[in-house]
Amino acid sequence: MRRIDAPLYNAVIAVADKDAVRFHMPGHGGVGEDASFFASAKYDLTELDGLDNLLSPVGAIAEAEALAAEAYGASDALILTQGATCGVHIALLCVRGAGRIICIGDMHKSFWHAATLYNAEVYRCDIDGLRKGLDGGAGSVFITSPDYLGNAADLKSINAVCKEYGVPLIVDAAHGAHYAFSELLPVNPVLNCDIAVFSQHKTMCAYGGGAIICVSEAFSQIARVNRSFIHSTSPSYLISASVDYCRALWTARGEEFYQDISREVKAFSKMLPEPYTHIGSDDMSRVVIGCGGDAHSVMSALSDRGIYCEAAIGDKLVCIVTPYNRFKLKDLAKALADIKAAPLHERERLQLASGGVSGRVRVARIDDCVGKRACMPIGFYPPGTPEIFAGDILDERAVKFIKDNKDRLFGLASGGVVVVE
Repeated sequence: MRRIDAPLYNAVIAVADKDAVRFHMPGHGGVGEDASFFASAKYDLTELDGLDNLLSPVGAIAEAEALAAEAYGASDALILTQGATCGVHIALLCVRGAGRIICIGDMHKSFWHAATLYNAEVYRCDIDGLRKGLDGGAGSVFITSPDYLGNAADLKSINAVCKEYGVPLIVDAAHGAHYAFSELLPVNPVLNCDIAVFSQHKTMCAYGGGAIICVSEAFSQIARVNRSFIHSTSPSYLISASVDYCRALWTARGEEFYQDISREVKAFSKMLPEPYTHIGSDDMSRVVIGCGGDAHSVMSALSDRGIYCEAAIGDKLVCIVTPYNRFKLKDLAKALADIKAAPLHERERLQLASGGVSGRVRVARIDDCVGKRACMPIGFYPPGTPEIFAGDILDERAVKFIKDNKDRLFGLASGGVVVVE
């Protein structure tokens, strides 16, 4: 095994390499039934001597978090094994008692679920409406940056306005975990906010669910308290150690990685067959392809060929390029030459009246939902931003939208819609 400056990763390897008899959870005992599927089972451990405790770290995890804070330029960093969703919940809990929350632009469904669970008052606006929202009173501001297409907000200017009003800025930077490690990428969000949530599993090499929340000194203690409230008491050591490992690897080789990726992406852009176009974004490792039609049809056709993309949003196909797949961009370009996008049917964004979310909750058949109030946000996943919000009164257009896209939507249950009556 490769030893790098990753204390948790190294501790997990040291414990796992012992010829030990395991009478502890997880029940696969480090072996499992299928040797191929459970190839990493020996590293799937629990809170043993030498491995520390994620919810009260004093050893290897504490060291790993200190190194993560240093790498990201944060006062403190908390490792998570339940994705950026857990980080968003922690962040919202940190500020929910401070007053109304302003959110700028689209937010991930995890934000809206947390706002509902913690009974937070949310005011939605665009960047131009931020001052107006702050003039009405607020305790915090949330924004997503970068967005799913790799575009970063002007966090420096937004943060300056927040500081002027004395409110913290919280950034859902799930797709920007790699920004801190190369000058070729957008500015590290941590430099211009009070709390930033990152998903190392999205753009780096952490296992699924690997994430970090970076916080300023003012939020360090409360963030740790909130993590202990909502995080699993059985966090995955495979995931947490992989977060530690990728932080160390990207610290050592980040500039090299993105120089290589930049060259490959530039070459790919020249290889794209018509009518496909490479749409530029702030993050050159986020390859966005204009399809000239319905990108979902293109993504499905690629899937049939064993090529899997991150998302299809309207006429845009989204691909995340990393050190591990950059060599395959030429295969993507070649496959696209044989695929034609289906026509894209444009539609207007739904504008619905709101009726609140208090009342009896039940799951209703889609056809019976006209006039009912949605209990949960509903939208396409990815990107995970709602088209319908909790409390919205569903009209015929909304019900048709749900019925036409039910296989691609989040927020449904057992094929029906969760409503409030």
